[in-house]
Amino acid sequence: GIRDTLARMRELTEALRSGVWRGATGRPISDVVNIGIGGSQLGPQFACEALQREAHPRLKVHFVGNVDPALWARLSADLNPATTLFVIASKSWRTLETTRNAMAARQWLIDSGIQGAALARHLLAVSSNQAAAIEFGIAPDNVFACPDWVGGRYSLWGAVGLPLMISIGADAFEALLGGAHAMDQHFLRAAPTRNAPVMLALVSVWNASLLGSGTEAVIPYRDDLRKLAAHLQQLQMESNGKSVRIDGRVVDRPSVPVVWGEPGTDSQHSFFQALHQGTRVHPIDFIVVGNAADTDPWQRGRALLANALGQAQALALGHPHEDPHRRHEGNRPSTIIHLPALQPAHLGALIALYEHKTATQAWLWGINPFDQWGVELGKKLAADIEPLLAKTSRHQGSLDPATAATLLRLQPRA
Repeated sequence: GIRDTLARMRELTEALRSGVWRGATGRPISDVVNIGIGGSQLGPQFACEALQREAHPRLKVHFVGNVDPALWARLSADLNPATTLFVIASKSWRTLETTRNAMAARQWLIDSGIQGAALARHLLAVSSNQAAAIEFGIAPDNVFACPDWVGGRYSLWGAVGLPLMISIGADAFEALLGGAHAMDQHFLRAAPTRNAPVMLALVSVWNASLLGSGTEAVIPYRDDLRKLAAHLQQLQMESNGKSVRIDGRVVDRPSVPVVWGEPGTDSQHSFFQALHQGTRVHPIDFIVVGNAADTDPWQRGRALLANALGQAQALALGHPHEDPHRRHEGNRPSTIIHLPALQPAHLGALIALYEHKTATQAWLWGINPFDQWGVELGKKLAADIEPLLAKTSRHQGSLDPATAATLLRLQPRA
């Protein structure tokens, strides 16, 4: 079960962090490379960066998602096969990007002389398809179960979180789970008017329906949270990017907005101009961490908080001016979410907050937040098109004219 998997993750983590687990040549592992995509990457990658201050000093964790070979070429140039461990995360073991990248990684190990049984010191798998992982060459004891009923974007809390546990340690990972559990209990028991996920969802649905902006920005005023928007894009948009209700009827109002964002204060000097004076209103979640106590001699932490509050105030109240170019109309909504500190428990609560917000939005819209049929069509069409890219024939079968013409430009020349 899940508890057994967490116990096995702890055992592996402690062996790696202590140096007991060694590579095929007897050297301790220095680099852990997670090969996955979507929910098998975005959550763990975001959390690893957010909690980088908790990271083990020897172990560096990397993430390979994109099937672009340039990504692997760039990363592998700085890795040593003898001290590199791969975690191949694929629930179905059928995701094209993950399979191709895993094949490249395995061949990289083989080319370095790590072959046969020795590969077990360098390859782990997170999957619900244990048979396929073993057929690929993963030792059975190195496969960590990911239940097939858990969608990838909600799976950080189990085996998909293995690279995170390796980075921050099993105790810190337990604290992350504790923070998420506390948010679960709050969501379950708090009255709607004092229920943070419910209020976030209600505000978001209200803004989507009345403002018509179609977007929702997430601006963390902490650089460690710079990948928060990327994680929330998948969580909210893959979950709720639907136009058909569970009962088959068409959704009769705007559903999920596009989620986007970058850290403050950088973003204040790029796109905030449009947020303040553009013709469309874009609601914002400001994420702030800590308090005004600042040990930095240049008081940069205090300046960070002041900027977040100043932006929220300007958006809400605006600024009258006789020159229309300098006038700020205001009445632009934002929400401030405050974390006392950026520790594992606080991060767990933040992630769970948005998960429950996402589920509540889905209930309000009457849609299913746990499927993603829109993702599947593009995958199928790509699988059909790929063999055609290797041909020089002008016969394109039943392809539409635009795709056929583009394909001709991309095919190898005869």
